[in-house]
Amino acid sequence: MESLVPFTKEERILCGLDIIGFERKLLHSKIRRGQAAIKKKIVTLKVQRKELIRELKEKK
Repeated sequence: MESLVPFTKEERILCGLDIIGFERKLLHSKIRRGQAAIKKKIVTLKVQRKELIRELKEKK
């Protein structure tokens, strides 16, 4: 599923849009999942975001 936001994936991650969108989707989801799995996914996304920011800073 491609986002309608007209930015690259890197830009969306830097803005935190992907993480916010993911958390919002979970809130609206009627399917109840294990809280541990959700927290793990959010932590994973935040770690990926930090790594991406580090990579982009190194490129400059």
